[in-house]
Amino acid sequence: MFLQRVNLWRISGVVRRYVMAPELGRMLCGLEGIDGIRVWHDQTLQKQPWANPTTWHADGPNWSFHSRHAVSIWIALDRATIPNGCLWFIPGSHHVTRFAPFPITENMDRVFGDYPELAGRQAEAVELAPGSAAVFNGMLVHGAGPNMTPGWRRAMNLRLHAGRRDLQRPAQHPYRRTDRPAPRRQPARRRRAESGGLVAHARAVDVIDLDRHPVPAPFRRNGVKIIG
Repeated sequence: MFLQRVNLWRISGVVRRYVMAPELGRMLCGLEGIDGIRVWHDQTLQKQPWANPTTWHADGPNWSFHSRHAVSIWIALDRATIPNGCLWFIPGSHHVTRFAPFPITENMDRVFGDYPELAGRQAEAVELAPGSAAVFNGMLVHGAGPNMTPGWRRAMNLRLHAGRRDLQRPAQHPYRRTDRPAPRRQPARRRRAESGGLVAHARAVDVIDLDRHPVPAPFRRNGVKIIG
């Protein structure tokens, strides 16, 4: 479906500066109504020419933690259009999805077997100019069409979650290996540094520029905001 590379913030000072920007943390805290948010990872998503579609799925149920306040930021590096495989969303579906494995398969309609109530919803395509972004809740159902062009469709994705008190660790993670020992516990200071640390805190939430980001109620209802 696409090529990817993970955790560029560890090796690129430019990526790290944007990923750790306090302004980003303040905006996301305002969107989700939380007092702190942490970076989980970033990744590039490079859909090749003539690539297959990415079927309907939600990100959160497949992650190694469970949180209703996890957020993805999908940033277009090339122009994302319907012909080259832009994102599609089912608005409001994050109120319906559960923390159950959500594999990406070859069948676009598989999601409706688990969530038949979504079959009558109208999906919405989100075309983005380079540098624009879609910010969406980790439980929101989304997918992408095929790339029906000879060019690449490149994007970058940033995943974040609320503070540690909000997290639940799933008993059975669909991609968890069981044939290796548990990692040795590291000192708290080192763990914070390697996980990205705290991005924002409640003290900064009240200075969000709501003229530029008038989002909390629509975001909670639909689960997605476009920044262009």
